[in-house]
Amino acid sequence: RSRTGAFNVETEKSQSMKISNLSFQVRVDRVDTLENDTEVIIDYKTGHVDSKNWMDSRIDEPQLPLYALLKPDTISALAFANLDFENCKFDGIGNEDCAIENIKVSDNWQQQINDWRQNLQIIGEEYEQGIATVSPKKQACIYCELSHVCRINSAQLIMHTSLKKSENLIS
Repeated sequence: RSRTGAFNVETEKSQSMKISNLSFQVRVDRVDTLENDTEVIIDYKTGHVDSKNWMDSRIDEPQLPLYALLKPDTISALAFANLDFENCKFDGIGNEDCAIENIKVSDNWQQQINDWRQNLQIIGEEYEQGIATVSPKKQACIYCELSHVCRINSAQLIMHTSLKKSENLIS
């Protein structure tokens, strides 16, 4: 199915970029240039993906937010193209100009890109400094098969023990 308004398509274009002092070579699946000269970056996926994972400060699935930093002034949307046998669809976020089905409109698109830049910069700096703080996202422990060696459980146990000691001192 074709979309109206896209008039130029680039596929599999390799580009270089930097976040913090880290250099990346990236290959964008598809970039559509729209009639208004803005671009939509599309990444094809066959498994389950969700653009909601781009909204936390610790971005899950940072690939497309990273791509948005390639040309932040011309990108009007980022989208996964879910290639599911029964249900092919877009899932993404963009500005009001992109007008693509299932692309959520950002309240402030340029601010969103700036937030991604800042969050990815922080993650990049932490990586460079060797910071590996154990800080899983909510519900991550549900899917983890390493509970027997988990430092999160140890940290929670220490915190719980400290709170109990504090309560005993107060009593």
